[in-house]
Amino acid sequence: MILSDRIWRSRFGADPAIIGRSIMLDQEPLTVIGVMPPFAHPGNQYHAVSDGDTVDIWTPFPYRTDTTDRGSHYIEAFARLKDGVTLAQARADLDEQVAQLAREHPDTTRGWAPIVVPLYQELVGPIRRLLLVLLGAVSLLLLIACANVANLMLTVRTTSI
Repeated sequence: MILSDRIWRSRFGADPAIIGRSIMLDQEPLTVIGVMPPFAHPGNQYHAVSDGDTVDIWTPFPYRTDTTDRGSHYIEAFARLKDGVTLAQARADLDEQVAQLAREHPDTTRGWAPIVVPLYQELVGPIRRLLLVLLGAVSLLLLIACANVANLMLTVRTTSI
């Protein structure tokens, strides 16, 4: 398993010797192989994981011996593109891999395709227009406040002359 920085500090006292130790999770011993640096996990806007704050533990997918069960399409993945790789190249590469899977398993891959979008678009996309309206409203409010302060300064200056 990989621990979040938050749980590493709160539960394990930021002990650097935690790496390599075995910890029981759901009555199963798992070895700690690393600690993530502090960051906000993007999936938390959709899912209340742990106590709703952040993801605390990453574990490997359980190994399944039933290779005929290919109908589960529930995995979301976040990835960072290698330097120099464009979004179009990543889409093309994944489309090629899905096409290969579709040839090998046509009945379970039909209708499924990867969606490659920038993280910014995934997180902000649905509310982008609302954020722009809010930015405009705040800018207008700031402009009105500046005009009022300038007006007050002119009034104070003319009364003191």
